[in-house]
Amino acid sequence: MSLSLMRKLILLIENKEAGVPTLHDLLSKADQDKTFYVQTVATESALEQIKSLNYDLLIVDYHSVFPNNLNLLEEHKISNAATSFIVINKGTDSAAKLRSFEAGASYYIDKANINSLFLNETIRACLKNNEFGNIFAEDSLRLKEIIRLNIEVATTELDTEEFPDFIAEKIGRFVECDGVSVGRKEDGEFVYKGAYGKLVYPKGLRIPTEWSFSGQAIGNKRILFHGELSSLSAEAGNDFSLKGKVGSGIAIPLIFANEAVGIINVFSEKRDAFEREIERSLELVSVMLGSILYKKNVEHELRSGRNMLKSALKIANLGSWEWNVIENKITWSDEVYSIFGISKNEFQISVDGFFSFVHSDDLVRVRKFGEELLEYGTITEIDHRIIKPDGETRYVVERAELVRNSKGEPIFIIGTVQDVTERKRSEENLRLLQIAIEKSTDIFLITESEPIADPGPKIVYVNEAFEKLTGYTREEVVGQTPKILRGPKSDLKIQAKIEEYMSQWKQIREETLNHRKDGTEFWTELDMFPINDSTGRYTHWISIHRDVTERKQTEERLMQSQKMEAVGQLAGGLAHDFNNLLNVILANLDLLELKLKESPDLLKRVTSAQDAVQRGVEVNRRLLSFSRKQPINPEIADVNQLLRDFSPILEKIQTDKVNVELEISNESLICEIEKSGLENALLNLTINARDAMPEGGTIRISSGLLKNASSEGIRISGLEQADYCLVTVTDSGVGMEETIKARIFEPFFSTKGAGKGTGLGLAMVYGFVKQSKGFVKVISVPGHGTSFLIFLPILGPDHSIPAGEGAILP
Repeated sequence: MSLSLMRKLILLIENKEAGVPTLHDLLSKADQDKTFYVQTVATESALEQIKSLNYDLLIVDYHSVFPNNLNLLEEHKISNAATSFIVINKGTDSAAKLRSFEAGASYYIDKANINSLFLNETIRACLKNNEFGNIFAEDSLRLKEIIRLNIEVATTELDTEEFPDFIAEKIGRFVECDGVSVGRKEDGEFVYKGAYGKLVYPKGLRIPTEWSFSGQAIGNKRILFHGELSSLSAEAGNDFSLKGKVGSGIAIPLIFANEAVGIINVFSEKRDAFEREIERSLELVSVMLGSILYKKNVEHELRSGRNMLKSALKIANLGSWEWNVIENKITWSDEVYSIFGISKNEFQISVDGFFSFVHSDDLVRVRKFGEELLEYGTITEIDHRIIKPDGETRYVVERAELVRNSKGEPIFIIGTVQDVTERKRSEENLRLLQIAIEKSTDIFLITESEPIADPGPKIVYVNEAFEKLTGYTREEVVGQTPKILRGPKSDLKIQAKIEEYMSQWKQIREETLNHRKDGTEFWTELDMFPINDSTGRYTHWISIHRDVTERKQTEERLMQSQKMEAVGQLAGGLAHDFNNLLNVILANLDLLELKLKESPDLLKRVTSAQDAVQRGVEVNRRLLSFSRKQPINPEIADVNQLLRDFSPILEKIQTDKVNVELEISNESLICEIEKSGLENALLNLTINARDAMPEGGTIRISSGLLKNASSEGIRISGLEQADYCLVTVTDSGVGMEETIKARIFEPFFSTKGAGKGTGLGLAMVYGFVKQSKGFVKVISVPGHGTSFLIFLPILGPDHSIPAGEGAILP
């Protein structure tokens, strides 16, 4: 059955209110297809129009008719008995709804829930009801049953979950049958949700729309009798668990807006149990049920959406609020009360009440935020602190927008408030962590996780300590690999071990030798470990390098000192025993000399032997000096004066190729030392310096006062006092490799050719300095010369040079 192609006349009874949208406006929007036109009348002139007009549908505003103008509806029943009417009211007043249906209304619509689609379909359903009313005009009893069923279904307040069972029961009582199943559209599929009787589908069963009995009815959008299955595919009769049990059946699709929104199945064990009259009755009922079920489905979706939104807001600690600017009234959602730690029943919120929660340090800023929002009205946000009643401080973020009326005047402000305390605390902890990492004296280096083999993972972050220690800037190394720190002395075995651990995603701890941008070396203790994301996938390597260069140098100096001490003990012991042997030999040679005065040839041989023994005594003396077992005679001496006295010797060392410079300090440098020991040390160092410059160069000998040595960064283990006399011998010669520099103070170690040195000169220097309670440091770079720095303890101002020891001024 289809509606006539002629436009239908709708009579609308409504009293207009100034500034309020009219039902006439809503109806005009609903009539997109121009299938009807509306004539609007006020209550006082409605009676005459009802009597004189032959209209197709009556729509009344509830308050225009109820309760004082019911005579209009009585006249409607007399003049247009077969014409449906709709009541529209603002609100879901159950009493008003029941009163409307008792008066004969076909539909009751809440103004708040009206939309064009729903209103259009409701009008079409009413016009179709008119056609059914004409069909059942002669069977008033059946029509009354249908109307009563419509009223019961339309006035029920049951929710979406209970509604299908309610429909099933009402249809089961309306039609003599053995079972009724009701399904509705849910998430794009049709699912059975209601049942009545014994011959029913199980609840929750999903309906295959392509081949099942119910699916064929849904797909064709028409009522389908079980007997019609013979004209369909053979599979259509294989409908779930009822195969072989159904004698008769009807599938009634519930249609709204030309789409199926539900299905009703009526079954009987008897064959041919349902007549065509039943089909018409159920079709009339289904017209109304389609719109109601559609509304219920929409309500269900909205309720589900609200519940999901409410849960989401709760999880996000997000609440909403509204400030009525005109009435200066604030409305909060439940979540806002929860965020502020107050109960809706205990606290009546107001503008001033809100400000009472704002932290005093943020109050001026929050008030300004509100003022600017009222003035400019753009969507904006602010974060601030609040103080809850229990004294706890929380951080919140507020977002708000100003709403204006048609005149541009502020009406109200809508906004949200979100508790971001945990996020703020996490951000603060992260900020502090970033500062700690950035300002740490240890190097923090982060790389990508792969590749592990060459060229290696790229650097994505380095902290300030990396820049200070390596000399590279952040911009220079990001995008490079850590291999940028490798140099000629990097241990390849250590690097291979690190790569092996990386391939197994293991934590690594090693000491590594690295090279700065300028090529100088430094040692670090490396801690390296992988980090992973939430899925467990490794994403980066974090490396922490602790500078242990000073410790390594101290260890090396300690090892060198222990070695030199051991060598000194050995040399001293040998020298002592050797000295006894030399004394015996020398004594016997002296006796032979007395007895061989008359034998010149033999005496010559004895004299030669005596000279050799004397050379052995000198070597022995040097060994004893190195081992610090040779007795010394320290004196209080002016080091600057000793250097002046040493200058004639320097003149003999100077040649055409070798220039010797003497720089004497103006500071008073009084030390307690053996004068001859210093002279011998300077002589040995100067001769070595000359020999280190085969192509010539400059030797510079200088003295100076080193005050507060620890603050000057002189890294000499064991410096016990602040002030030292510093004597330096520097050459511009070939320099030394580290391997040579590590052994130069060892007795008999020499880089000179055979017969060109005993290898005891620097050993004597070392022994003199140690006996003087001083220290010696060597700085040498291959190709750039060598410097020997001798640190001698300075005596205090109370000490002076004994009389007769000073130089006589001319």
